[in-house]
Amino acid sequence: MIISNDCWVSINLNELVKERMKFLKIDMTEDEIDETANELRTRMTFDSLFEQTDMMIWEISDSYGSLYEMVELVSPSWTIEIPRRIR
Repeated sequence: MIISNDCWVSINLNELVKERMKFLKIDMTEDEIDETANELRTRMTFDSLFEQTDMMIWEISDSYGSLYEMVELVSPSWTIEIPRRIR
């Protein structure tokens, strides 16, 4: 048993693929679903999740405007803006 005050998010990628298939009106075999989920496991980025988290931090924090500046982190597969503390 784990007792924790942390908030956790767990994503079943196979279920995610199945739900998105319905939305996109695409039929796939179970093998194709497994293959898609496995590819997502290694290739999925969390850009939107990071952006939403940053926005909530800024919304909750009263000191955002005076203590931080926005900088870009760039990778071959993604770019995100993050706050950097001003010294």
